[in-house]
Amino acid sequence: MDTANEPKYTSLTVPQLKALCKEKKITGYSKLGKSALIEKLIALGSQVPTARTTGTIAGLGSETPIESSFARPTSQVAVAKTSLICTESTSGEFPGLDETLTVKERVGNKQIGHLEQLTTSAPHAPLQDKAPKRGRESFEISSNTSKKKPRTDIAVARTPQRSSAPQIAKRHRDTSQPADLVPKPVRDADTRINPVQPSKAVSRPHRQAEKVQGRGLGRAPFKPLPIANGTKSTASNGSLNDFLQHLPLSVNPYDRAPVSPVFKLITLLPTSISIMEAQKWAIILSGLDDEERIACSLVSKAFRYAVYLSAVEILSRNFQGRRLATLLQQYPSTTMNFWPYLRDREREKKGHQTFYQESCSSRFFGEHIPVSQNLWASPDYENQAGIAMRFLLTRVWFAISVLGDGESCRKLLVTDAREVIKGEIWCVDMVSIDNDDGRKSSKESFYVLEETCEVVGRPAITDHDESTRSNQNLRVDWSDYVQSRLLPAGFHSSPPVPLRSHLKWTNAEEYDKGISKLWLKRIEKEGALGLYKRKLAERYVMACVVSNGVSGEWMSANRMQQEFAGGAMVHDHSARKQEKVRVNLFLPSHHLVESVHVMTAGGKNLHKELAVVQTPGREYFILRENGMEVGCEEDGVWDVWRNILSCDSRGIPS
Repeated sequence: MDTANEPKYTSLTVPQLKALCKEKKITGYSKLGKSALIEKLIALGSQVPTARTTGTIAGLGSETPIESSFARPTSQVAVAKTSLICTESTSGEFPGLDETLTVKERVGNKQIGHLEQLTTSAPHAPLQDKAPKRGRESFEISSNTSKKKPRTDIAVARTPQRSSAPQIAKRHRDTSQPADLVPKPVRDADTRINPVQPSKAVSRPHRQAEKVQGRGLGRAPFKPLPIANGTKSTASNGSLNDFLQHLPLSVNPYDRAPVSPVFKLITLLPTSISIMEAQKWAIILSGLDDEERIACSLVSKAFRYAVYLSAVEILSRNFQGRRLATLLQQYPSTTMNFWPYLRDREREKKGHQTFYQESCSSRFFGEHIPVSQNLWASPDYENQAGIAMRFLLTRVWFAISVLGDGESCRKLLVTDAREVIKGEIWCVDMVSIDNDDGRKSSKESFYVLEETCEVVGRPAITDHDESTRSNQNLRVDWSDYVQSRLLPAGFHSSPPVPLRSHLKWTNAEEYDKGISKLWLKRIEKEGALGLYKRKLAERYVMACVVSNGVSGEWMSANRMQQEFAGGAMVHDHSARKQEKVRVNLFLPSHHLVESVHVMTAGGKNLHKELAVVQTPGREYFILRENGMEVGCEEDGVWDVWRNILSCDSRGIPS
């Protein structure tokens, strides 16, 4: 038994002795007392570091200070290729250990190897043999388990020679950690650590480790960000970059995903008596402008609370509808701040009006605004105003391209739009205004497809609405489809199929619902632009189905295909054999979609309301909003639509 080191052991505390036993891999020490622990350590004949109570980290010497410590699982670590260094010791790992342990040895090969062995055997010490390849040989790990966060200044040396230290597993840096939780190394004389350099190693000059800001590792040469999800870089194509930047402004606001409202609690509530007074003041404050309300909020807590409540009064006056009523049922207006939601609704309304003013519909209707003022705010449905504008554009297209007379629809007014089947069918109400005295005719209601706003019929006539009776009621197949989709799920033996599942097309091996499978796979790499192109392709498919599938005489899909192929016209008796007639949508083969483009072959952007669809036979110019054709490859954009859109024959804005 070696008793020379007994005075050194007696100066250590029990937790420190247990920690040393753990380092030396001594078993059966957890329930022993101090004397028994000292006996085990003396019996082992190991060397121990001397204890210090200064709380600071001391080096081995004045020239090459080195620290060996019991590192926490998330302590900050710096690794060089020539040595393995673990930073400050803490008492968080061992209860009762308030002082830090320091090592004071001679610098030599044996002592360095002993220190590396101590470091690698420290419990839960995160170490690695190579630094991340990010232009710096440092590796930072935030400390989030200890009460104190000591900051260290670590100088790291580089050498072309490889260290003889044992290899250890890498630990990847957690990039999802908030920036404020990452400790920033600051120069501190008490916690400075320098690595040991081998005598034959040629090392570069020491460099100060840079401060960690956010998720970065300090200053480093700029590297381009990697392109995620395999998307192709568009840096060489300025036109495509311009289109992507202006994409939100060139599409209907309805096509953009709605932003979910976020509500926060109102702080600093006044007394109960003041709350009753504030509810009365909120009505008055809702009539002031923003600057006046800000001034009133500085008067007292009651006035400040009244300003919060005035947002609900403004919403009730300007945005009354189904959307607001549903929201008020979920969130109490007396404790939630509705001002952010009010600003979102105001921006949404402004976006709808701006889109209409910049569209071809505004140039066609002139000073007459064909949308009711309350619809601009989309009071009942988020896409209500978008459906109204799309219905008007489709009405204008049929009047110009089919009837050849656009004057018949210049005095229309859309008063309401209601969703019948989510994502498929809407009911649109409109009236006609007399040119002479401005009187409005009786209301007309239409069932329309959401993607194209093409009319499929009229809703059922109620007893109190005899003035809207017409012979153009909803066809039997569409009536059965609407009624079946409106029934609760419990009434269906099997889930009802969506409308697009009724579509029939040829060459199903290469096309998915009329769209090229190869092209769909290719545009998946284009991100938001690819999704936008797919939406345009789906609209074009619905706009090009045979007209008998939407309105007119009912036909089966086989009969529509035979008639398009030039077969004999034979009356279809299949409807009599079925108790319920099925909706049939057939897409001719020459309208199968090969690809959709928003730029010309020369790289120029098309008009913001135009797109080009490539089919097996030719190219077509279409309206992005409803998928209707306005030109072809041979003729270019038709003359009448050039004047309305203000573009040339190639679809480029003039």
